[in-house]
Amino acid sequence: MLPHKFKVGQNALMRPAVAENRAASTTVSVTRLLPVEGGEPLYRIRLDLSGQERVVRESQLGTAGTVGVPERPPTAMTAIPGSKEARSKAGRKKS
Repeated sequence: MLPHKFKVGQNALMRPAVAENRAASTTVSVTRLLPVEGGEPLYRIRLDLSGQERVVRESQLGTAGTVGVPERPPTAMTAIPGSKEARSKAGRKKS
């Protein structure tokens, strides 16, 4: 059995369906963990704004801060001590 990613009482963001044409995700609260169906865990959730409840698949949910957030640019890489790159940089240093 697949483990559920979210727990009861946890807040999550519900990704908008393509057909719904919404620009933003909706904040929801997980109210119940449901059995796996079709190879994916199901959840009963409550929409925070309207109070409506519905059943969604785990793929429809995201953790706060992950849905619609652009990826961070890569950070500068540093040479690993003892690597070929580190040795070549060390040889270029002026003493």
